[in-house]
Amino acid sequence: MSDKMQAKKLFTVALALACVMSFAFIFEADSSDAADSTVKVVKTKDPTWGGFTDMKDGNFTVYLMSNMTDEITVKVVVFDTESGKEKDRTEAVLKPSEETSVRTGFGYGSDGTKMVYYKVLDVEDKEIFTDGSFEISVSHSLWKNTSTYVAVVIIVIVIVIVVVVIMRSRTKKVVGGGKSFTELEAERKAKRTNKVAERQTYKAGEKKTRK
Repeated sequence: MSDKMQAKKLFTVALALACVMSFAFIFEADSSDAADSTVKVVKTKDPTWGGFTDMKDGNFTVYLMSNMTDEITVKVVVFDTESGKEKDRTEAVLKPSEETSVRTGFGYGSDGTKMVYYKVLDVEDKEIFTDGSFEISVSHSLWKNTSTYVAVVIIVIVIVIVVVVIMRSRTKKVVGGGKSFTELEAERKAKRTNKVAERQTYKAGEKKTRK
């Protein structure tokens, strides 16, 4: 019995050691993957933003400077603070000791106050630094309302009606001094009738003279 108990204890110890070693290996692998970048980049001032509406993308610009001796390429990744979702990813080339503005663009489908933050990564996607959160304001666009389009259509119809009325009024004044086309046509017919009557009278007078 003692040999069996001892064997069980040795098996338990060996199993425990195997588990500890496997966790240590996993932790070391994760740590190496998540290691910070050796690239040195700093922000020179807080980001600026503008142009956000619930129908149009806005811009979010960060300002960076490299402390490296050569040009480097970095990635600026913007995240929504509430959801953690990536909003935009933009690459930029930084010159040594020179401020560079990196403009990103993204949008929201709803108006209101939004919170975002950004990360700066190197070309291997290792994190250089994270900054934020920052509050941005998304305004409501009138063009998102159905009533706006209805109002525009009504205005266009009213303008067309006014233009037609004005043009007809001007035509009446030019053509007949304010008379309608019906009145003008009646006058023309009356003039034709009078001319025909005058011709007939003239011809009848000539016949009498000849006799």
